[in-house]
Amino acid sequence: VGERGIPLVDIGDPIGAAGYLMEFQALLELVAFDRQRVRALLDWAEEASFDHMEGVYGLGPGDVHQLTTTADWLIYAMESISRFLDHPLLDNVRTLRQRVRLGIKEDALEVASIPGIGRVRARIFIEAGYRTLDDIARTGPEPLSNLQGIGTTLAKRAWEFASLALSRRSE
Repeated sequence: VGERGIPLVDIGDPIGAAGYLMEFQALLELVAFDRQRVRALLDWAEEASFDHMEGVYGLGPGDVHQLTTTADWLIYAMESISRFLDHPLLDNVRTLRQRVRLGIKEDALEVASIPGIGRVRARIFIEAGYRTLDDIARTGPEPLSNLQGIGTTLAKRAWEFASLALSRRSE
């Protein structure tokens, strides 16, 4: 147990994603953040709205940006160390970094990789049943343009991006 009562886990032990998140939480608290900011960051990565961030944590959009920018820097350092050590959880660190940057749940990362698709639009695609680039590539732009908040231009771009990604995978 660390100074602040946070359980510490041996980094050399393949502990799984939950344990790695605990290590990350302990690192953030030790280096730069108090517990409330860590909870805010974790809420953000679970798609908490700006209203929630303001109401619960008193953080406006600029504060959230500053918080995620600092966390991104720390996670980048973890990623570099993990890569250097050839740590088995390197992919988990990369996933965490993307989630913190975008404020998005893991299930939406693939859809959010499409240019012009952020956390809100990714969730629209997912709730409509388009969970992967394959789903988007196989449907065509017209059905996508019927989704709330997705116009014809964005639908076409999303379909083209997904189709190109699918064709590259099959090569």
